[in-house]
Amino acid sequence: MKKKIIQRDNIKALHKYFLSIASHDLKSPLTSIIGFTRIIRSKPQMDNMMKQKCLSAIIQESERMVRIINNMLTWEQIKKKELLLSCTMVNFSLILKESSKNCLERIDEHNFHVDIEDNLTFPGDSDMLKDIMENIMGDLLTFTEEGGKVELRAWKKDENHINLVVSNTIFLLPPSLVKAIFKRKKPSLTDIDIDKGRALNFIVTRTLIELQGGTVTLEAIAPRGYKFTIEFTI
Repeated sequence: MKKKIIQRDNIKALHKYFLSIASHDLKSPLTSIIGFTRIIRSKPQMDNMMKQKCLSAIIQESERMVRIINNMLTWEQIKKKELLLSCTMVNFSLILKESSKNCLERIDEHNFHVDIEDNLTFPGDSDMLKDIMENIMGDLLTFTEEGGKVELRAWKKDENHINLVVSNTIFLLPPSLVKAIFKRKKPSLTDIDIDKGRALNFIVTRTLIELQGGTVTLEAIAPRGYKFTIEFTI
């Protein structure tokens, strides 16, 4: 009987957490989308550069909403143990190059260093690997400050491992989020009171990496940046 009560309480806590994400973290990008759309509508003679900035912001915030919703659905599957891997031989280099291509639409190429080895192939779930990159790069692009230098490197470390490094010199993460998600053997959502959508983003990302047989570590870069190091066993 006690066990059932604990499970019921956990389910209630999880639903409450998701409700808080839906009410706050989805509301924020939606408000931005409405705001930029109204600006475009109210200023039909707006110069093209400003219009493109507004449209880029609308696309970015829309993609952020999609990531939040996808992460909520994925986390439900993970908790219910319904998320299954569909393993095929994946060319990880192509996934990374597509991710970097999308980033170049938002980052000055002079601030974006890309070094990806060709033919980094290993058995994995292609869609899951794409979700991992979308979560990491999407959060990095949304929350980085202007002037940050972004690096994306991937190489074959040895016959059994592929390494991926994603770093940004001006990328802010709350210490509570770092501690709860990256500094524990088992990440926890219950200790996060702010940035809940970001917390869910990273806990899903870490879980997907580990489901692929990989590991992820986070290292601070002075003065305010972070470096993600991901290693996949092949």
